[in-house]
Amino acid sequence: MSFFAVKARLSLFWGCFFLLALFSSHADVVGSSLSAQRVAAIDSFCEQQFDTLPATKAEAELLRRVISAFKDKFAPATEALLLEDDALLLTQELLQQRAAEQYPIPDAEEQQRLAEEEFPLYKRGDRVRIVHKKNPFATTVTEGVLYEARNGIIKLANVSIRVRDMMDISGNEAEALKFDQKATLLRREQFIENLLKQRSQAQTEWMLQNQESVEEEAMQTCARRNEEAGYTFVSGIWTSGEQFLERAALLAYNRLNSLKQVAEKRAMLLAEQSLEAQMQTVELSGKIAPPGSWISPAAELNRRAKAESQRLQAIAAAKEAELKRQEEKKTRLEEERLAKERQKQEEEARKQQALLDSQVVMPPTRARSKMPLYAALAVIVLLIAGGVFYFWRRKGEEEVDFGKFFEGKGRLQKEFWARVEANPDRFKYVAYLFPHMNDANNALSKLTYIDTARDGNLTCKRDIFFGAYPHQEGAVCFVGGEKLNYALWREASAILPELPGAEYFKVSTEPAVRLELPDMTAISSDGELQIKSLGVEDVTNELGEFSRCYRYSVESKERALEFLEKTAVGEEGVVIHVETPEGVFGKDLNGIFEM
Repeated sequence: MSFFAVKARLSLFWGCFFLLALFSSHADVVGSSLSAQRVAAIDSFCEQQFDTLPATKAEAELLRRVISAFKDKFAPATEALLLEDDALLLTQELLQQRAAEQYPIPDAEEQQRLAEEEFPLYKRGDRVRIVHKKNPFATTVTEGVLYEARNGIIKLANVSIRVRDMMDISGNEAEALKFDQKATLLRREQFIENLLKQRSQAQTEWMLQNQESVEEEAMQTCARRNEEAGYTFVSGIWTSGEQFLERAALLAYNRLNSLKQVAEKRAMLLAEQSLEAQMQTVELSGKIAPPGSWISPAAELNRRAKAESQRLQAIAAAKEAELKRQEEKKTRLEEERLAKERQKQEEEARKQQALLDSQVVMPPTRARSKMPLYAALAVIVLLIAGGVFYFWRRKGEEEVDFGKFFEGKGRLQKEFWARVEANPDRFKYVAYLFPHMNDANNALSKLTYIDTARDGNLTCKRDIFFGAYPHQEGAVCFVGGEKLNYALWREASAILPELPGAEYFKVSTEPAVRLELPDMTAISSDGELQIKSLGVEDVTNELGEFSRCYRYSVESKERALEFLEKTAVGEEGVVIHVETPEGVFGKDLNGIFEM
């Protein structure tokens, strides 16, 4: 695409643009604040003169005074008036000028220079440096003065090189193109064509994007030039000289005359209303007063004062009744709250008692019978002996001396795994193998419920079995017991395998969670408590302790508390979260809480 083709294309675009703007645009050249100031000056003068106008021919007299006062100041315009068509032509000029400034189209010489700079071509006599294939396996560099480059052969002073040998080297295509005159000239033409096309398209896009703003600027420029030439924009029309004064004076007279008529009508209406009120007063006085007498002003004042007093008393009585009602409502709500708290405490007491009853089995009572004294003494001795044996045996089972365990004799670890085999359903455990005994002990100390005492021995906050023992070339650490709940089991099964050197040894199935949830189907179907399950997840607190969290959502705080009341948490490490618009409420072994 040549430079002249681009110019022709832009001219065609502008012709279409002008026709489209001419037939589709609804904008017009309107006056600026200067026209408004001129009209305001005429209006102010008319307002000052309006009250002094004669009753007849007031409009003509006002126009005469305006022309006499402003004739020299507002002379007729001598230049042509600029309208919408002139503004559109100015818009075209401004858009062309600014688009050319933003994206200039270079002339033919500049186009050729840019093309040669983008695609250079070696000439005869230039000193060149050529990287090419010496043979299929070696690459060499040849330097010399260019003699000729034609038909794919580059001739230097003393050697000939094939262009094909340059093309076989990666990244050498641009250098080889400098020896191909035909291909380089073709690329230069394509470069110039693309450059002109891009600049032309950029100008077109810029003009389309800025058409509205430039058109508005052109309209304002034409308005300013009209006002500088002596024109004034009045009520949608450009005027000058006496034509402007006549139109401005007519508008001011119509406005002031309308205001005067409105004021006269209002005054007449007020007079009519006052007369009607007087007539009603006379009529009412004849009805209220006895025949042949008049209403006493003092009696009327007393009547009004009494009516006002009764009104104020009624207002005070209504306020007092409202305060009393609010106080009764507050008292009733407080009594309901206390009743709910007492009911909640009684329910908690019943639950605790039920839990104690389920844990302690009382022997059936029997009728008291007489027995000999020696039999009673024998029974007492047997009971004492049995109690001593029971507590001694329990202490021996639950308070294991782990000091003996670390001696490596193997008795305690055998007892631990024997307990596992004896009760696999309830005795849960986690065991991992580590390279050394110190690593195994250190792994146990990583659990939140196992601490290291001052003497270096491990202590546990929970009533479970724990320890470490040598195994093959390493050491096994373990925790377990019937009281190893889900939270303790989950923490051990999550922490131990992540420690350095840990290898899986033995891990039981997860303990069952002691949690009594209400019947979800019944809750959702009765329409009284709509609850939605959000799933179950394992969470940790600030101390790293694990908990199994059951998440739900309901529509209100009251429904959440009602659901939590119906739920029983039976162990530590189990928590319920219920999300509501008012916040998140939960329940654990200690009771209900708010997040």
